[in-house]
Amino acid sequence: MNVDDRPYPSPTVDSIDLGVETLVYDGDNLHLLEARAASIWKHADGRLSAAQIAAEIAEGVAGRTEDVHRDVMEFLDQLTDQGLVVTSDTGPKAGYRRPGHVGYVLDGDHALLVHLRNGRRQALNGTGSRVWELICQHGNADTVVQKMRAEHPEAPPTLECEVAALLEQLRVAGLLVPVKR
Repeated sequence: MNVDDRPYPSPTVDSIDLGVETLVYDGDNLHLLEARAASIWKHADGRLSAAQIAAEIAEGVAGRTEDVHRDVMEFLDQLTDQGLVVTSDTGPKAGYRRPGHVGYVLDGDHALLVHLRNGRRQALNGTGSRVWELICQHGNADTVVQKMRAEHPEAPPTLECEVAALLEQLRVAGLLVPVKR
């Protein structure tokens, strides 16, 4: 894993925070993460880079920062190798795809998305529904924004930020999977 990568739980896993410990289920195996491992897992939410996670963990640990940093990076590599965390580019240039465990139905100008593994649902209004359709067709946030601007020339200047925020919300909910382009 690169120090600049931003790891987050794979959309194919579920986890339960037990305080000091965390249970992670990948569909086949149940993993018990204790103490430091659970703390690393909690920090790996896609917002912090691997280096930032290591720095956060090192703050609360006695010992050499370099050793803690190495241990954190090795553990993140293990999580990645096991398919428990993934990394990807995010933001407007990112690509996305709908994972197989997500179903959806379009009803007029609204959409209902369903995470088939955990039953969570996400309703989208007309604009959100159109963003969903476009991201499923084209897979690229820039293309979604361009198409939305072409369809709605009166769209506010904040459209790009609003699209990025919705895509991030869907990613965090496990309804979209970012892919490197």
